Amino acid sequence: MTKPGRMRFFGILFLMIALAAMPLSASAKIRVNKSSLSLDVGESYQLKLKGLTGGEGAAVWKSKDKTVAKVSKTGKVVTRKKGSTCVYAVVDGKRYRCYLTVTQPVTSIELNSTSLSLKKGDTYQLTAKLGPEDADDQRLIWKSYNKKVAKVNSRGKVTAVGAGTAKIVARARGGENMRVICKVTVTQKEDVKLDKTQVSLEVGKSLKLTVTPNTDGSVYAWATSDKSIATVTKDGTVTAVKAGRAAIVALREEDHQKDTCYVTVTEAQTEAQKETEQSAEQNSGETEASADTAEKEPSAKAKEFLAILDKYSNQVKEDKKNGITWSYASKTSMPVYKTWKQNYDNSRKTKNGYASCVQIAQWGLRELGIIGNGNFRGDIGGGFTIVDKEQLLKHCVLLTVNKTPNQLLAEGNLLPGDICSHVNIQHTNVYAGDGKWYDSGRGGDGQYADNGNFVFNSFGPVPTGYSMDKEMIGSIVRIIE
Repeated sequence: MTKPGRMRFFGILFLMIALAAMPLSASAKIRVNKSSLSLDVGESYQLKLKGLTGGEGAAVWKSKDKTVAKVSKTGKVVTRKKGSTCVYAVVDGKRYRCYLTVTQPVTSIELNSTSLSLKKGDTYQLTAKLGPEDADDQRLIWKSYNKKVAKVNSRGKVTAVGAGTAKIVARARGGENMRVICKVTVTQKEDVKLDKTQVSLEVGKSLKLTVTPNTDGSVYAWATSDKSIATVTKDGTVTAVKAGRAAIVALREEDHQKDTCYVTVTEAQTEAQKETEQSAEQNSGETEASADTAEKEPSAKAKEFLAILDKYSNQVKEDKKNGITWSYASKTSMPVYKTWKQNYDNSRKTKNGYASCVQIAQWGLRELGIIGNGNFRGDIGGGFTIVDKEQLLKHCVLLTVNKTPNQLLAEGNLLPGDICSHVNIQHTNVYAGDGKWYDSGRGGDGQYADNGNFVFNSFGPVPTGYSMDKEMIGSIVRIIE
């Protein structure tokens, strides 16, 4: 190798050795695992240095503002108060920074009430005080855990919807798991009831309807469906104007509950007509007495209703021959259908149909268009619970009788097609005439099977399983048109 070549070779070799011996630039490789960080007061976080080769000097951690956050020798940051600071590590004279923001979370919520007792329709404004006052996010999330009982809007206004209990929860957006609960108990206000549901007035005559409850501060609005037939004043006084039929409604303003009285207005009788009527009553004698003991004719619509029940009953008889069983729906697990057709269609698939005592009446009334989807039922004590009473009373009257079937028959006040609610047992059936009944309950035409289910032979008409002389009927729904 020539001398110039040797010199070039040794120069390159020297350069390579020098480069190998030179330390790497720490600032080009080393960094903090977080260049910026946001923590709540009281939180901590472990910072770390990345890119260390092992040849550097020891890292020294520091906080620019120790009142906001302090840092340990190993880089663990612990926040102290709301604010911002820079936490950094010094390595071989160079700084590696993390910019820290410390926020103040919500640490307490105080409601103006943690327990409420409301009546259906009532409202209440919940308010909340959040602490500390300098919390960064003062927003709340409101939620009801039983909206069927009580609802709450985004500003904490509670509305009582139905009887029961509900939890209203206020949760802080700016506080992890920071929430407070208000327990709401809602009681049902007494139902709105008029003292009369059906009245007849001559043109020019008046009567005053009474609404209850009327001592709890409730405010009622009165309305008539046809002012040309009957008017009503603010105190419930009804005046007959001309012949026809009108609905008088009392509406409780706070929850819009209402009751209706149907007014039939007739032309005023002349004196001659009154005298003729009185004379007929006096001379009726034996003929009238015998007529009272005979069953009166039901309305044409009631006859349609009976024909529908007979159709249901005949299908049960036919199904029994063909291996399809109809049973009393005594368990909540058994299906309940709104219409006869739904039940019939299912029974074709499963070979089982189900009914409870009031259901054939519901199905029949629906098929006639007298009721919609709202159910009704007979209650123990002989009353009725009716979901859409106004719709039902467009076609029916609701009678309170509290007498035995035989007493009612003697008075001529038990008609074929009458839907009866019994006093001493929670039972509903339909009078078919001639001392017989349509009944889809356990007092009807059937027997108990080995598994305890009551199996129907038919829905009637059959004699009742209860005494016609002793069992009391409390109320009757009678189809009049």
